[in-house]
Amino acid sequence: MTKLLLLDRVAADGPLPMATDADVRAIESTPWPQRVAARSTLDALRIGAAHDPAAPAIRFLPNADPAEDGLTISHGRFLERVIQAANMFHDLGVGPDDVVSFLLPLLPQSFITLFGAEAAGIANPVNPLLEPHQLAEILQAAGTRVLVTLGPTPDADIWEKVEAIRGSLPKLQTILQVNGAGDPAAGILSFDALIDKYPGDRLVSGRDISADDTAAYFHTGGTTGTPKLVRHTHGNQVYQAWVIAAMLRSPPGTPVLFGLPLFHVGGALSQGLASLANGGCTIVLSAAGWRNPNAIRNVWKLVERHRPAVFVAVPTVLAAALLHDTIEDTTTDYDDLAERFGTDVADCVAALTKNATLPEQEREAEYDERLAKAGWRAKLIKLADTYDNLMDARASGHDRARLDKHLEKCRRALHLARADGASNSELKIAISFVSARVEEFEPGSFPS
Repeated sequence: MTKLLLLDRVAADGPLPMATDADVRAIESTPWPQRVAARSTLDALRIGAAHDPAAPAIRFLPNADPAEDGLTISHGRFLERVIQAANMFHDLGVGPDDVVSFLLPLLPQSFITLFGAEAAGIANPVNPLLEPHQLAEILQAAGTRVLVTLGPTPDADIWEKVEAIRGSLPKLQTILQVNGAGDPAAGILSFDALIDKYPGDRLVSGRDISADDTAAYFHTGGTTGTPKLVRHTHGNQVYQAWVIAAMLRSPPGTPVLFGLPLFHVGGALSQGLASLANGGCTIVLSAAGWRNPNAIRNVWKLVERHRPAVFVAVPTVLAAALLHDTIEDTTTDYDDLAERFGTDVADCVAALTKNATLPEQEREAEYDERLAKAGWRAKLIKLADTYDNLMDARASGHDRARLDKHLEKCRRALHLARADGASNSELKIAISFVSARVEEFEPGSFPS
């Protein structure tokens, strides 16, 4: 059998038994320091790379297109680039207690920055969609010494935000531009040009990273106020990678479709480090990840092409989306769903269920009124449902009456969703995408 858990010194080949209380007690009988094979995230990446240095670690698909080969970086090369980044940050004055913040979409350089910063000092991944004043507060609170960000680009305003706030960051010494030429006289350097100057076979600082050393600061979502910073140690992050790999039981080399942001632990650790440290292949679905409509539209073709063993999505939305017609079309009721899936999912499904006892005209009005009061998840699912039906109507042929019917339903769903769109980034992106597609349907036309 194949060893499935590279980070575990003790586990035998095959899955780590975890099904019973006795299994758990057997795992806990070995002290954690004796079980784990890595003290730091850099150690974990070394273990993943040593399994097969030539195997793909990252496959970046610029358009989230299943037909494209994209850019592939092997485990050996990825580890080398992480160490080069760590040495670059060290040369820029970053020590174990200094912070490298980054504002980046999902690019290969983003993964290199995250783990290179942790090897040199403390990484601070930040959501680039936040408003400038929120970004300034997070970067100030972290004590940012080096900031890695996207250079000027026509389809993103990240650089404009950086220019607006850089003067308010008293500890900031250097800005590194990804995909940018930099401006050395202004303290702005090119990440891509500078990193090549450093060795990738060792840490020139000679740093011996402890499991108790701070690896990163991750900020909270900011939905109830200014985002707060949460400290992660290297031991925290290695444990997260170990436990995810132990539960998923995927052998080294297994691909994972990656579309979550790196400023979220689900992306950086549960998918990113867990996969990379276990010799897996991280397939990055464009710089926008799951926010790219192509990633959603092509999802099953991407699954067919790359054969991931696990599919990761937000559980409440995914469960409610799969169950949204259950009350309406089966004998299952609200209480059944609440008992099996929880009240959050049941509330969402209930909001999406029409009252069949009412006459049709009253039924539609009552449904819209109830959905207007529902949470953003219900509105997002309704938007996805009506859009999917619209695409089916288009594909069915030149039935303009059917197409117009689904266009009207899409417009109603958009109207209901816009009330929450301003305060929820996921819903806002969906509204923008569906609105653009609806506008393409001029009278008498069937757009491709």
